[in-house]
Amino acid sequence: MFGIKVSILRYLSDDPHPGIVACQFVDSNGRHWCFVEKTAVVYDGSDSLGPQSRFPITGFIAGTIGAKVFSKNGHEAVEFSTEQPWGIESIEGQSTFIVRPDVLEDRT
Repeated sequence: MFGIKVSILRYLSDDPHPGIVACQFVDSNGRHWCFVEKTAVVYDGSDSLGPQSRFPITGFIAGTIGAKVFSKNGHEAVEFSTEQPWGIESIEGQSTFIVRPDVLEDRT
């Protein structure tokens, strides 16, 4: 499974169980994208994640890699979609991003 590394910034709520967190990543053009998502979707660490955790914590959003492209500043980048497998969108409703290869992670 491929995905992007995200920074989990804060714990928002215990409801629904196991909880909701705010996380973000920076795309290849320097734009910050924010997500509000279930902890079980973005975090698979061995430590429990809750309001007492020390933030930021590295997380992961699964998705699919598309075509190689170039960012606005001319650097190599790739299209990345968070639509599959979990239907994740940024708080702005975006699910396709142009990302630097170094934010991608292969967890197969």
